Amino acid sequence: MKKFIASMTVLLAFGLTQAPIVFADGVVQNSEAQKEARTVKKYPPYPDVWDWITPFPSRTSYRFQAELLPDGDVQLSYQLKSKSPKPTEDVIPRGEEYSFLFFDKQSLSPPKDFPARHNKWRVRLPSGKIILNPGSGGGGNCFHLFDRVFTVHDREANELAHKVLFYVLDHPETFVPSGMCEGMPYDDPPFSYRMVTMLGDLIPLEDNTFLVVDFEHGVVIRFDEQWQSKSPLLNHRIFIMDKQEFNAFIRNRKYEKSEAEGYGIRWQVVDEDLYQYLITTKGRR
Repeated sequence: MKKFIASMTVLLAFGLTQAPIVFADGVVQNSEAQKEARTVKKYPPYPDVWDWITPFPSRTSYRFQAELLPDGDVQLSYQLKSKSPKPTEDVIPRGEEYSFLFFDKQSLSPPKDFPARHNKWRVRLPSGKIILNPGSGGGGNCFHLFDRVFTVHDREANELAHKVLFYVLDHPETFVPSGMCEGMPYDDPPFSYRMVTMLGDLIPLEDNTFLVVDFEHGVVIRFDEQWQSKSPLLNHRIFIMDKQEFNAFIRNRKYEKSEAEGYGIRWQVVDEDLYQYLITTKGRR
């Protein structure tokens, strides 16, 4: 009998430690939530860390993600392509996997759900502002690499701003028109460009700053809610324009093709002039 009572005592004690806690308002907190509640918050306040770039640019793959941790830090994880990558490695990289903390700069093991889907497209800051990422741009064969726009709303979902983030590539790339664009044959000569508009996952932080995690280029940059940043990448590799400013820039008739050229926009000329404009008007001295 004594052994039975002792066994029941142990089982009850074990059950109590594992059972969910039910609070007065009816909210049930499971063991994982309890564990998170016991996690010591390290941030905020946050260190003066505002950016990060994946090493080995030629081996950067789209397997790059960010996760906000219970202690306030952000875990970044990425996988490189192999040292002699094949074109298919944009989708299925075969190189090393790495993971580390954005603020602490400590290495750790990649999470079990790596790679995860890129679905952090909408965040709400503590101030109430809502930021939405632009998605991947339009479909079809048109040149869409200048189409991505971040949208900012207030807490009532009223639109406040539209921001275009330009990223300067390590080396110019070539676009080869083909097929149809907006119902018209798109057989223009190939053209080069040195900038693209950014997209990426969004990570909100508790001081009304947020991270843009550009998985296409393996770049992270931190902004405040006025889209200011202490990152040296800003106005050097990354430039911000209001959508209205950008639209006004490309309305210049010099960028419009003639009827003989097939209409549309001379995107290579836009790219060249816009780069010079941004360097001259916004570039770091």
